Amino acid sequence: MSRHDLTRVRSWLDVNAFPDAPPAPKLTLRRAAVLAAVFIALVIVQLARMWSSHPFNSLWGEDGPIFLNDAMQRSFASALTLPYNGYLQVSSRLVAEPVSLLPVDWFAPAMAGLGTVVVAVYALVIWRASAGHIRNAYLRAAMAAMVVLLPIVGVESLDNVVNTIWFLFFLAFWILLWRPASLAGAWVAALLLFLAAVSNGGTLLFLPLWLLRLFVIRDRRDGVVVGGFAIGVAVQLAFSWHDLNRQGEGRASIPATVACEFTKNCGGLVHWSLLPAYFQRVVGGAVTGQSFGNYLWVHLGTAYEVVLAAGLVVFVVTLRQRSWRIRFFVPLTLCASLGIFLVSGSLRWSSAGFAFEWPHGVANSAGSHYMIVPTLLLLSGTFAFLGDQPRSVSPRIWARVRVSGASFLILIALTSFAVGDGAVRGTPSWSGQLASAQVRCMHTHSQTVNVEIDPSAGYFANLMSIPCDRLLQQ
Repeated sequence: MSRHDLTRVRSWLDVNAFPDAPPAPKLTLRRAAVLAAVFIALVIVQLARMWSSHPFNSLWGEDGPIFLNDAMQRSFASALTLPYNGYLQVSSRLVAEPVSLLPVDWFAPAMAGLGTVVVAVYALVIWRASAGHIRNAYLRAAMAAMVVLLPIVGVESLDNVVNTIWFLFFLAFWILLWRPASLAGAWVAALLLFLAAVSNGGTLLFLPLWLLRLFVIRDRRDGVVVGGFAIGVAVQLAFSWHDLNRQGEGRASIPATVACEFTKNCGGLVHWSLLPAYFQRVVGGAVTGQSFGNYLWVHLGTAYEVVLAAGLVVFVVTLRQRSWRIRFFVPLTLCASLGIFLVSGSLRWSSAGFAFEWPHGVANSAGSHYMIVPTLLLLSGTFAFLGDQPRSVSPRIWARVRVSGASFLILIALTSFAVGDGAVRGTPSWSGQLASAQVRCMHTHSQTVNVEIDPSAGYFANLMSIPCDRLLQQ
């Protein structure tokens, strides 16, 4: 390829792949009040969706046994640089560090509340970062709302800290595409990209997108953004390169031979039985929602997958009538969505990936945190598609299509609003477990006791070691 060709490609990408974001409006008192109200609403929605699982009186997953435990027992630097599940998870540990200094009966409400705050902040940043590709402010607002209304989150993904890394993973996609209008915005973008890279190993899958951003670098702002991600990736690899899943999920996995016999998928770099699972869980989750999608799968089976696949094909074919920016962006989101789903399922095959696919007649929310990024990427392409008017359609008609499409996606999400399940999460209560632990401290005179987060959990990470002197101070 000649230098002239490279210049043309660079110019095309500069305009269509990484468009300049419009300048942020001046922050007035009225705008600040609206922003605060929206932020509070995003937090309340997350709590309301999980309310039946008592998020303020229960710890979920690794929040207690891993992050709070390590924060109490290790130095700050040691905890922060300790890989878990094969990679650093810095953002979760940064939240756990100050929480670990609180009275132990505050642990559950603090981790649940801060988890909702973190996700709400990410949603607001996504609203800003997506302005270059989704020009319509109302569509961007709908996109940000879907972060907290996402129908496929299940009982495990909201109101905790451990699963905030998946929303940060999705945020990294948008920030890599974002060209802030100011140098201050570029530094914020760089910091968030660094945090994403050192908090979720999955962000390494965005390296091709980062290379494109590097190829079209044109000023100091771009250099700051590109550098933030590069430094984060370097730090992530430096601390987790040799970890190879020695902790966490690796010890919770079932033997590969059992997974092979259960699924009849016994080899290969990519487990291609995940492909129908992508239509069941991600495409179906985005356009039919968790509850309605479950019903359709159970009653229609393969026909449900066929209809979803056909709809996706039609969606892609209609891109021929769109702008070059949309013809680049939508396939990018589709490829990233499918690729991340297949890679996640294959890498975690023996511990979670084999459960991604629904057997005939059965639907569930297993491994729902792995569905967050692929589904939000698919929805991102859909909202960008709605924001780009075809040349053959009048503005008035397309405005109706845009409103109808966005409203449909929001309404579908609302059909799966309540995701709490007291039988899975919230029983026993954190206060009840602490009371039991206090009795054991007084009767055994032990220095520490193990507090069970979820005695019925099938994974190992359900014990939290707490010093008796802290328990008896309550």
